[in-house]
Amino acid sequence: MKETEREIEVKIKLENVSKIKKKLEDLGVSWKPPQTLIDKYYRPYGKERETQRPGSFIVRIRRANENSLAVKGLTGRKGVWEEYETKIGDAEAMEKILDKLGYNCVVTFHKKRTSTRYGDFGLEIDEIEELGNYLEAEAIGTEGKKLQEEIKGFFKKLDLPESNIERRGYPEIVMESQGVKFVGQK
Repeated sequence: MKETEREIEVKIKLENVSKIKKKLEDLGVSWKPPQTLIDKYYRPYGKERETQRPGSFIVRIRRANENSLAVKGLTGRKGVWEEYETKIGDAEAMEKILDKLGYNCVVTFHKKRTSTRYGDFGLEIDEIEELGNYLEAEAIGTEGKKLQEEIKGFFKKLDLPESNIERRGYPEIVMESQGVKFVGQK
């Protein structure tokens, strides 16, 4: 990803995972084997419930086949994140490092993720114990609004109701339910 590019994600709540997988297979996609992921999100101690605005960030440790550390920064648009990610060897050691640096785990997700590609989109079906099932489409680019509209058009092609679109990230959904405010995003 180039410095000016952003990760554009739009997700939609699914009522029936099998049905949407079949529709996508009919479009020619083939699924990678499912992955089990454990995502832990961290905020600085004392700032766990602080209002989030563009420029605020959250740190994620992902336990998977390849563990990773990511910093995700809020931008001025919902669903558009500035993200930096790198592989790490030992997720448990990284959790201890974050603790020593003054970070507290604020959200944990247990996911079964099935991935594929369709055109310019990365597609993932996330079956999340804590939230339910979602289809997430992701694109990389500089024109966030245009890419979001293309993703919405793709969801419409799949006969998914626009009312099920969720522009917030998974941690944002949970943190808002815990009283954390997110402001300054359009």
